[in-house]
Amino acid sequence: MQLDQPGVSAGTGCQIDPDVVFEVDPGAQIVLGDRVSIRRGTTIQANRGSRIHIGNDVAIGENVFISSMVAIVIGSGTGVSNLADIRDHNHVVREARFGELPLQPWASGFEGAPIVIERGVLLSNKVTVTAGACVGANAVVGANSVVTRHIRPDTVVAGAPARVIREFAGVSPGAVFRPPLHLGWVGTSIMERPRAISDALEVPWPVPEPGDQVQVTSVQTGGYVRTVADDLQTAFPHLALSSHNHAVGGATSRDLVGVCKQVAGSGQFFDVALFGCGLNDVWRGFQGKTEAAVGIEEFAGNVEECLVLLSGISREVIYVEESPFGRDLEGLPTVEMNEVLQHYMAKARGVAARTGAAFVPVTRTFLRTSSALGPGSDLWADGVHLSRLGDHLLASTVIDHVKAAGTITKLSQLRSLDRELAPAHYQSVVDEAVQVVIQ
Repeated sequence: MQLDQPGVSAGTGCQIDPDVVFEVDPGAQIVLGDRVSIRRGTTIQANRGSRIHIGNDVAIGENVFISSMVAIVIGSGTGVSNLADIRDHNHVVREARFGELPLQPWASGFEGAPIVIERGVLLSNKVTVTAGACVGANAVVGANSVVTRHIRPDTVVAGAPARVIREFAGVSPGAVFRPPLHLGWVGTSIMERPRAISDALEVPWPVPEPGDQVQVTSVQTGGYVRTVADDLQTAFPHLALSSHNHAVGGATSRDLVGVCKQVAGSGQFFDVALFGCGLNDVWRGFQGKTEAAVGIEEFAGNVEECLVLLSGISREVIYVEESPFGRDLEGLPTVEMNEVLQHYMAKARGVAARTGAAFVPVTRTFLRTSSALGPGSDLWADGVHLSRLGDHLLASTVIDHVKAAGTITKLSQLRSLDRELAPAHYQSVVDEAVQVVIQ
């Protein structure tokens, strides 16, 4: 097998059968590490703009097909058995938005996302790995399985799609690659909840004494948003979760339309967008601030516009119902305010269903828990904003929904993009993967 063709490079000690085929378009590359063995009948194809990196001591069996339009990274010490199929792209479905297309299978184009197979993985016979999937270190994938999402390290998986059969205590591979997953938040002060951070208060010792002065070193999102992000990160440690908070204290749905437009125009993209509003729309009316209050029909229209905007930059949108009002505020009638708020939330639930967003109800949980706790353990800090207990209750309600719906698991594969955009978009992700899994 000749390895001196343009775009192909190999380390030392490689054993490649004579009929192995390397197909490399201009601008693409295939890089093999040291001591790579590739058996007969295998094809490795790098389409224009893509790259394939194969680590050291990798064994690839017979009649394997590896095809990239974005990037494929196969970590050191990995075994790929006979007839495996690894490709990081798919056909784009023939949607009406394209208009009339010629009856050709490729006419609507392709989309793709990188595939990362970490060190020490074993792919059994006839395994398929699809676009955006990542296979964690030491994982064993059973024969005929189809890998469509992230596979945790140190697991045995099988099936179509592949699911965990068992876990085991694997040999540490050292550094690991953690695919990114982005949470976005747009809402009111219930979500915003700024928290002053002092480095002196973040360490267990020495603890400042009462009366000591400490310096605020940063302001971060606190409250239930931080709890949700932290809990999901510990529940899914194999992913790199990041949280982007665009909540605005005091905002009505009218204000949040502008926020959603700004976020949608910023180039950001969220795997999961969480949205909530309505509290201030109602509260302003009871405060006598008629110009700032938002009627229920305008509220419904604003919510729909926000959810549509967020759905355009998110893979999944979740409407988190606004928590109810607590004790009386400035002499305002809490019971009546909550009745009105529930009418608004019913509208929001309907809009969420119509736009394809999930809806997390919280009102009954709050009222039931508050009644059980009694007035001495209030869920509210001031009747609107939540106390520490209220934050934990709201966080646990949202987390329970996300876990029950399998939201993070469903979205754990990298998002597919148009094949013309994907290589540049994922360049830094692929660079990191290469550095981590090929040593």
